[in-house]
Amino acid sequence: MDRKAFGQAVVGGAAAVVGPAIASAGEGAKFSVFGGAASEPYTLGESLYSPYSPFGPGDDRVYSKFNDKEVKFNIGIVTESQKRLTLIPAYLEKKKWIDTVDELTRYVSFLKHPFTIAP
Repeated sequence: MDRKAFGQAVVGGAAAVVGPAIASAGEGAKFSVFGGAASEPYTLGESLYSPYSPFGPGDDRVYSKFNDKEVKFNIGIVTESQKRLTLIPAYLEKKKWIDTVDELTRYVSFLKHPFTIAP
């Protein structure tokens, strides 16, 4: 058997062993990176619940939105920000621009975040 015939036999044998690809036109890949495709083990239609999940259902969950600790923390942010904002007119009169910028970015910047940050 010469080299050409041998190469054709190897390629032909490999083509016979490899099965056909199961794909349809217009469909994407069947693997998942972020949990939305068929290879994701949790997409089997089961509603999984972990008692350790902070966002689980029921009264046994670890986190409950707007709990007393969270509300107190967020009210503290607003109160402290109000105190710091009253300092800005004095900084502006003395032309202390860097102090004005520092005051607005140091603690008052918490106000731009939604009040869901727990301590």
